[in-house]
Amino acid sequence: MVFVRTSSAAPLEARINKAAGQNIGESKKDHNGLIQSLPLTGLIFLGLFVLWAIASSFFSPDKLNSFFGFYYRFSSSVLFYAVLAIFVLALGFLKSREYISVLLKVLVFDAGLVAIVAILQSQGFAFYEGLNSAGFQKAPSLLGNPIFSSMFLAMVLPFIFYFWHRSRSFAGKIYYGLSAFFCFAAIIILTSRGAWAAIVASFLVFILLLLLYSKKRKFLLLGLAGFLIIGTMAALFLNVYKAQGGRVVFSFSEENITTRLFAWEMAREAITERPLVGVGLGNFQQFFEQNRGKYLSSASQVFDDPHNLFLQMPAAGGLPLVVFFLCLISTAIWQGILLFKKEENFLALAGICSVVVFLAAAAFTPVAIPCFLALAVVLVSLLRGEGKIALARPSLWLKIPLLVLAVCFLYSGIALITAEHLFYRATFAYGAYDLPAASKLTGWAIKLNPTNQLYYLYDIGINILKNPRDKQIENEKQTLLAMHPKAANSYSMLATLNFLSFVTTKQNDFFEKAASAMKHSLAIDPYAATRHLRLGYFYLFSGRVEMAQASTEMSLRMDNKLLPGWLQMAKIYQIEGKKPQAIYALEQAFRLRPDLLELKSLLLAAKAAKDIKSMPINLPADLGRLE
Repeated sequence: MVFVRTSSAAPLEARINKAAGQNIGESKKDHNGLIQSLPLTGLIFLGLFVLWAIASSFFSPDKLNSFFGFYYRFSSSVLFYAVLAIFVLALGFLKSREYISVLLKVLVFDAGLVAIVAILQSQGFAFYEGLNSAGFQKAPSLLGNPIFSSMFLAMVLPFIFYFWHRSRSFAGKIYYGLSAFFCFAAIIILTSRGAWAAIVASFLVFILLLLLYSKKRKFLLLGLAGFLIIGTMAALFLNVYKAQGGRVVFSFSEENITTRLFAWEMAREAITERPLVGVGLGNFQQFFEQNRGKYLSSASQVFDDPHNLFLQMPAAGGLPLVVFFLCLISTAIWQGILLFKKEENFLALAGICSVVVFLAAAAFTPVAIPCFLALAVVLVSLLRGEGKIALARPSLWLKIPLLVLAVCFLYSGIALITAEHLFYRATFAYGAYDLPAASKLTGWAIKLNPTNQLYYLYDIGINILKNPRDKQIENEKQTLLAMHPKAANSYSMLATLNFLSFVTTKQNDFFEKAASAMKHSLAIDPYAATRHLRLGYFYLFSGRVEMAQASTEMSLRMDNKLLPGWLQMAKIYQIEGKKPQAIYALEQAFRLRPDLLELKSLLLAAKAAKDIKSMPINLPADLGRLE
């Protein structure tokens, strides 16, 4: 692929300038086979964005995370940003604007599918929970966390309205009208405040651009109708949110907001500490572990994202990274404004509104991969046909390496997806104690993706259960630790494996190693309430009741809503023969989960028991999951 500057070819320059007035995505060829591509400004910012992601990763404390990004969201790494840039370039050099229009219609179809699945799941159908683990739990909705689906639907809504307006057939009107209805209904059900804030911001931009540049005042009536629709839908959203127990108050005292503000503050600290290169792509969770205070002790075990893309990018990759990203987006918005101003191209207006949704929602929520891909299509729809860079038809010597590169990316994508599904099945086999199947599946997953630490965790756990006295296992444990040696979670994994060795061999030195590894993890992240609880469990299982009580009480002081913590305290009080204290701990647990009938029965039995030590409060060794 050869880029040529059309500086001296006046006829071609005239064609390019003329193409700037055509519809979005239109491509123009000359008699030499040159086709118009993305504008030079957009290409420069896209290139600088990827180059800075690469450069900053060489200064990362954890280069494996930064280059491959196999942590919880997979969307902050050199690999991801490089693939995203290649996707943008590939879209930018499509031969016809019709391809862009088709892709936008595919997004509309996808949005309808996501919306319908969300509605079905709200009624108990098609529910998917996934691995159900701390790092890989899939919340209800087709795209994972409901806020991801809400953001995606909100981004596509402007194009649904555009295609509804452009459709000349009755069937088309019905199709796009139903798509809009399903999307609005799904956003209401998914109850994402960030998505609604983004929709309102997008609508205000729509009205502003109409007032500034549109001569067709009738569209202001459409804007007014849109305002009424959004207002009605927002009112329904607030009622549904309240009915589900949500408090629609945007005060700084709400727990969800206060924890997010603390995460923003941590991101600011990361930016201040390393403003140029950041703490490393994909490494915010490690910075969180090392710097969270007592106010975030009850947060999830790994707060891997500050829930603000424009803080996450500079915190991870340095300020230049987010500057280049925003410059690329600003270029697309400006091109869209120019096109709408010149000829009132409403597809450009829809694209601008979609980008505004992305910017507004990304300021409050993590951004999932589907939203990044949708953004890529929207940006190209705004940028296509506006540049003065041309693409020459590649010669044979260039086609071959490009083909090889395409095959490599295709193979990598298939391999990574296959590895995830193989590992998913391996966890079920492990839980069912089908060790041969689990070992085979995990081994294949590691061969396909040797950078995922979680695969090695289960592979070593399987080997411990198969042959706990195999001396090679200790080397494998150190290999796992060496993958991310500065992460508290790595030492937590090592502690779990050593504890598994202790349970299977009853050798005390493995218990000492387990306790030592967990203490090392807590030295990195002293406010991890769940890990204090886990250390208490180690002590309790090994008969060290006093030490178990100290660790368990520490976890509950940090987070008094830990149900396993109160159950563990009840077990400790039972061992000590303290009936009132055991009953109190069970009451606290029951208050957290009054829907659990087993817990209610246990509480009633404890109150009726003459000897609390005879109560069956069992805390078996949890060997079914390792993460």
